[in-house]
Amino acid sequence: MTMGQKVLGKGLFKAIIKPTFYSHFVAGETKDAIKDTVDRLVKSSIRPMLYRSLEANVGEGTCEAQYDVNTEKLLESIQLNHDMYGKNSITHLKLTPLLDPAILVRQKNYC
Repeated sequence: MTMGQKVLGKGLFKAIIKPTFYSHFVAGETKDAIKDTVDRLVKSSIRPMLYRSLEANVGEGTCEAQYDVNTEKLLESIQLNHDMYGKNSITHLKLTPLLDPAILVRQKNYC
């Protein structure tokens, strides 16, 4: 996304991506918008899987403070999912936002 914004500029990038790819994968930018999308999908017998993408690109200068922010955002996602589904909620979590991207690249090279 960063590259797309650099090439197209933020305004044009948003004008192209938001109504196409973005809306296909993103339920909304606010809790109310997400709830509306979830309700619409549930009425169609589709149970969405809520997940908040938090990964960083290698070289973006991630630090301990960013991992703390990501942890808070993951906890918010768990709460939002619980608010949507109650005690029957299922949460999709990835551990990669809690790790330095350089570690993941090194690990990939070992596999």
